[in-house]
Amino acid sequence: MPQPGTGARRGLLAAVAFAVLLNPLNSSMISVALPHIEKDFGVPFSRLTWLIATYYLASAIAQPVMGRVSDLFGRRRLFYAGLVLVTVASALAPWAPSLVLLIAFRTIQAVGSSTLYPAGMAMVRDAFTTGQAQALGILAVFSSTSAALGPSLGGFLVHLGGWPAIFTVNFPLIAVSLFLALRSLPADAPRAGAPSRLDLPGAALFSMTVVTALYFLFSLDGRGPAWWAAAAAIVLGWAFTRLEMRVDEPFMDVRVFRRDAPRTFVYLAWTLSNVAFYSIFFGMPTYLETARHLSPGATGLVMLALAAPSSLISPVVGRWVDRAGHRPALVGSGATFLLGAAGLAAVGGSAPLWALGAILALLGASNGMNNLALQAALYRFVPLEETGAASGIFMTARYTGTILSSSLLGIVFGRAVSAGGLRELSWRLALGLPMSPCPRSGRAPSLTTAQPHLRGRSRETQLHALPRLRSRRRRVSVRRTPPPLWRRGRPRPAAPSLSLT
Repeated sequence: MPQPGTGARRGLLAAVAFAVLLNPLNSSMISVALPHIEKDFGVPFSRLTWLIATYYLASAIAQPVMGRVSDLFGRRRLFYAGLVLVTVASALAPWAPSLVLLIAFRTIQAVGSSTLYPAGMAMVRDAFTTGQAQALGILAVFSSTSAALGPSLGGFLVHLGGWPAIFTVNFPLIAVSLFLALRSLPADAPRAGAPSRLDLPGAALFSMTVVTALYFLFSLDGRGPAWWAAAAAIVLGWAFTRLEMRVDEPFMDVRVFRRDAPRTFVYLAWTLSNVAFYSIFFGMPTYLETARHLSPGATGLVMLALAAPSSLISPVVGRWVDRAGHRPALVGSGATFLLGAAGLAAVGGSAPLWALGAILALLGASNGMNNLALQAALYRFVPLEETGAASGIFMTARYTGTILSSSLLGIVFGRAVSAGGLRELSWRLALGLPMSPCPRSGRAPSLTTAQPHLRGRSRETQLHALPRLRSRRRRVSVRRTPPPLWRRGRPRPAAPSLSLT
């Protein structure tokens, strides 16, 4: 497939950038609109939590499902379908006559915006064969900025036009993305060897597993853990694994989590990183407004110290990752986060605001480095034809970490929001989540993982593939193993053994 020109690539990147900010923007704006929705519909506040929970659930399920669908049936057509779904949901939601219909329209909006991310990331990866980390850095700026500024923008819109205004703001973004997409998105090319059908039973079991698992996580900060949901998630997960190992064209190749350890480490690291970041992102505003009695405006200004470095550092980290690989950025991210969390635990929540702002800037910079480096690490180990599904699972790991962070905050601030609780949270993060597990940038997973067609072949056949691995900058060494002592009296040719370092 021919590569698009520079202008087309820039247009593609801009179209995807304006599209991917829709999901984090709409997930964060809703928080400031909840009191107004409660007043208009006359429902208790406890029922409004479903507006948030269903959005996360739908996004966590739709990201990998729609990513797989885009891998099978075309990224561009799924990208357009996602824009249509967000448009329809945003047009209908302001006119919802009941909370149930509003939740339904929000769910459709979540599915549509979740389609845009994996399809868009796959097209960006196809188009940017060089400078890929820089392109990911630009997308990270749009995504992180929209999530950070969502509450501020939502408060301004609600003040002007009530809670329906948070849905109408989507239309200019959709229009810009659609205009750029029509001019620059490449046509979907047929993919040789790709499966021709979707594993619907596998997708259904995966969805039920995610729903029950996330419901259990949601229950950890409520009246009590829903152990039945945990048991159901285990049973459904076991059934899903058994099914996917038997079918010829699985919805998700579960063997890859055991066979490809670096990819599994990336998903685990991304989950833990989001637990750490969102514990600060949600916990600090709660502390500032409740314990230190800051106004929402002042709290928003302090929290800009967390959001701004995360956005500003992303392009710089993108160039760094392109030159040096993802591992140095991951090490720098872990060290910066450890320094910030330890600093927050040392000075405490009663420190001057400028000191808290400096510490939040360190934590925000750590998040910016970690975001880019983990995405680059993921795409290093994922084949091009699996980019959509892998990107979807990556975002599901993000939502899992976000929900776990709310459970952690429920434990720390369960009795009262205080400086002692914030200090405890900081120590927990500093001692428990200082650095993310990460694969070495110069290490290949295994010879047969990099060359699947060599599985089951003889050692001599596999050794012929070593020059191919060297061309991919994989450090491979061949050493000869001497015969055991009791056989040294009978010289024999030593069998070569393979080691990957």
